[in-house]
Amino acid sequence: MSIASLKSHPTYLYNLCGHVLSSVQITKYLGITFTDELSWSYHVHLIHSCANSTLGFLRRNLWCCPAKLKDTAYMMLVRSTLEYAVSIWDPHLAKDCDLLEKLQQRSARFVKGDYRTT
Repeated sequence: MSIASLKSHPTYLYNLCGHVLSSVQITKYLGITFTDELSWSYHVHLIHSCANSTLGFLRRNLWCCPAKLKDTAYMMLVRSTLEYAVSIWDPHLAKDCDLLEKLQQRSARFVKGDYRTT
């Protein structure tokens, strides 16, 4: 992967022992997704998708459980996913913050059992 902050990315061919390495635009390293533009939006989207599917699983299976159990399950499964490497990707774009905030609000409604709109 070539990383550049320019609008047009220069293409380089990298060789290793005489073999040309293939070029990628997105790669994952230690659970953090890097793009060639160094934008965290793709990583935030992946984290949101994973946490949202876990929340859906909890909502389907723990709908009749007490709030304390829902809270524990949320903290263990969803919140831990959202907070992994949070100091690295720190969402600074409004759309990324809104995406994560909406998931937090849906989670709070699930834990408290309060689905009112106001």
